[in-house]
Amino acid sequence: MNRAITLSAFVLALAYCGTSQAAQTPSTDKDSSKDSKYANIETIVVTGERRTENLMKTPVAASVISGAEVQNRDVVNVNSLQFIAPNITVNDLGQGVDFNVRGIGKGEHNTQTPVGVVTYRDGAATFPGYMTAEPYYDIKSVEVYRGPQGTFVGQNATGGAVFVTTNNPRLGGITEGYAQLQYGNYNDMQAQGAVDIPVSDTFAMRIAGFGETRNSFYTIIDRSPADNCPNYQYENCKPGYNTGDLRQAAGRLSLLWQPVDALTVSLKYDVMSQNFGASPAVPYSQIMPLGAPVAPYGTPNPYSDTNLFHITANAPEDRYDREQRTILKIEYLFNNGVKLQSVTDYNYGRGLWRTDLDLTDYGNPSDVAYFGSTSNWTFYDSVDEMTVSQEFDVISPSDQPVTWVAGLYAQKNNYYWRKPYQFWIAVGDRFPGGPTPNAANYYQYTSWSIQGETPNRDIAAFGQVRAKFTDTVSASLGLRWTRTRSHNNVDLWSYGNGFGVTTLTPSVYQDVQTQQSSAVTYKASIDWNVTDNDFVYAFVATGYTGGGLNTFTSASGGPAPFGKVTDTDYEVGWKRTSWLDGRMQTQLNAFYTLYKDFQITLSDPLVPLQTYEINLPKSTKMYGFEGEVQAAFGRLSLTATIGWLKSKLADFWAVDPRNRYLASGTCDPLTGGADPYCVNVGGNPITYAPKFTYNLGAQYTIAVGNGNTLTPRINYAHVASQWASIFDDPALVTASAPATCGARNCSTTPANG
Repeated sequence: MNRAITLSAFVLALAYCGTSQAAQTPSTDKDSSKDSKYANIETIVVTGERRTENLMKTPVAASVISGAEVQNRDVVNVNSLQFIAPNITVNDLGQGVDFNVRGIGKGEHNTQTPVGVVTYRDGAATFPGYMTAEPYYDIKSVEVYRGPQGTFVGQNATGGAVFVTTNNPRLGGITEGYAQLQYGNYNDMQAQGAVDIPVSDTFAMRIAGFGETRNSFYTIIDRSPADNCPNYQYENCKPGYNTGDLRQAAGRLSLLWQPVDALTVSLKYDVMSQNFGASPAVPYSQIMPLGAPVAPYGTPNPYSDTNLFHITANAPEDRYDREQRTILKIEYLFNNGVKLQSVTDYNYGRGLWRTDLDLTDYGNPSDVAYFGSTSNWTFYDSVDEMTVSQEFDVISPSDQPVTWVAGLYAQKNNYYWRKPYQFWIAVGDRFPGGPTPNAANYYQYTSWSIQGETPNRDIAAFGQVRAKFTDTVSASLGLRWTRTRSHNNVDLWSYGNGFGVTTLTPSVYQDVQTQQSSAVTYKASIDWNVTDNDFVYAFVATGYTGGGLNTFTSASGGPAPFGKVTDTDYEVGWKRTSWLDGRMQTQLNAFYTLYKDFQITLSDPLVPLQTYEINLPKSTKMYGFEGEVQAAFGRLSLTATIGWLKSKLADFWAVDPRNRYLASGTCDPLTGGADPYCVNVGGNPITYAPKFTYNLGAQYTIAVGNGNTLTPRINYAHVASQWASIFDDPALVTASAPATCGARNCSTTPANG
């Protein structure tokens, strides 16, 4: 369960004399009792369908916030979006961000699982799932689309899409800008700002920057005797530890050139460095009573600390991202009003993550039963990623009874598993003798490492036609064809034969697996302006996300690639642009979605350390509703959203990975098996799908004289509890009290009795 409350007060429009002035400065009448100028709701526009449209007259389910609201509501990065829009969850795990809308997105945290919610920056798709936690600064708007966006976004948008638009330079104006400073507890210091420089009437530039530092929320405790920590002085005693201090900096250079009215050229270059220090987590055994048996093996718990901000580890923690991005956008408007648009994008980044994989400073006591001793598992990766994309759009004028859009899209996304073997799992802080296979590390059981490259390719063609049958009734049809391909070209080094059988020599395999798939997605909608203020719509839309590759684990290969996922969404909605004489507007929508071939990671009961990913058969059903309200009453402004979601998995049998060492029999995903740990998860909710979400916001503008204002604001958000596993079991079963399975589900005995 997540909640977020922010309270802020800013003094806006501080006077500045000279050639620059504060941007977007609200003015105040001499008679401060006259509040009529505050009592309005600005028109909200969306751009996700390649043209600027009024949100309240467009058949989409979307939450849109302006750049001012990004600051007002403390939307600092992608994690904050779950606190301003309904039915959204964002989980920040290591380098990656698992973004889910209505339970659809990314349910498995690894690089081989494609995302289901894609983020666009200034019209171009960013990295799919990794290095997406960059800060929001100097923002024009953020648009969050819920439901499949199969026509205009295509691949990786089965759950939805986010469009982040930054501010453009201003032609022909004056030099102006803004600056913002922030200080908070944990010694949190943040600064951001931007300045516009109009070089000429046809050329302008804008420079924006952001920086933040913050102390960690966590304390790392290291009680390992090998680290020579003084008695009772366990906190951060090992050199090189970083408990999660935040250090980030970002900058953006924007150029705008308009030599003639018909031609506009925009170039934006971003650079970013984020050092998160660590991605802390605690093992389930830490919160168990001292001496209590740790399931599933009954090993006594040697330590107990119920404080979730006390993290145990005896290996270094690191997490940082480095990224640069260039987006070139060219628009040309023909005499007949048709616009030709080109968007070219180049992203290159490097992410590093290092962590104590067993989450303890003393080894994992559960390993005693399986390995005969405790193990200090560590994880390390330093991975480069590159994304290059090109989109061409041809867009008709918007003031015609029939409008249309046609486009072509291509994208290349490569993961570079850096050499020599910079992605590994091992016992200890690092491989003995280094990561490259050598005599010193031949016999380290469970070691695993890769190097090489995984290229991914997408190509697509799409189009949409929208027709007005009458002045109040319109319909549209959009289609997209997409083909995706992934290929592994990596060396995989593992100790043992297939991770499960001990041998005296390591094994190095060449993984050259390939998968490809294609799909045609569509959206068909009809809408009706019932009155000037009432807009109703209905549509059916589909989405598609390609399959992925399972890692080879033996010389004979490994599990086959897993397949694509698709979904079909049926939706109706009602938008009212004016209540209470224009002081309030509302959006309400209901949906029913069939999500087919959900991708999930499982463990092989016969080879417990080997995992593989498959598609859950049949369709997961999801349905719910969402509502949004914006209101302005003089100096008082209010916002609210609400989301309710119900999901149900189809019949599917599997062994909970936490019980993989105990399972010994067969477990067929379609029919089950005799193993008592083989359970049917049918009827359980999908992962990362909280049943209830809502948020409330209020602000009040106070005039303080000389055109300055003080605006206190409060935001409250609630995200209900959610499952991270389809097994919906908060506790492990014990070895001495195995589960007993009925026709559908198993009943389990809690680990602590």
